[in-house]
Amino acid sequence: MKNFKIALWLILIILLILVFFENKEVLMELVELELNLLVVDGKQALPVAVWLFVALCVGFIFAYIFALIQKLKTGRLIKALKSQTTTQTEMITQLKKELENRVGFSPDEVVNAEPVGSTSTKI
Repeated sequence: MKNFKIALWLILIILLILVFFENKEVLMELVELELNLLVVDGKQALPVAVWLFVALCVGFIFAYIFALIQKLKTGRLIKALKSQTTTQTEMITQLKKELENRVGFSPDEVVNAEPVGSTSTKI
């Protein structure tokens, strides 16, 4: 499996290099971006390859931010559910103790006991 991954990455890199060199003229063509904001006006001429790389980086940043937000939300949810579980476990033990005090025996003994009047023999 390790050799397969290495071979796959090598093929992918070779294909990317091939695509770059086959389209070198198009990727190196200068494209001008004009920015007209109320505060700032500007023009910037860069090759298409640079604009594609910038767009790729911006996409990675957005994806990272959204994944981080989701991770934080799930972390808070897990923490809340764990605290809820501990409180419910404490409540169960308290109710078992209260039942034991009222009835005189543990609920676990009732669950594990044989039914009254059973004549079954264990083989």
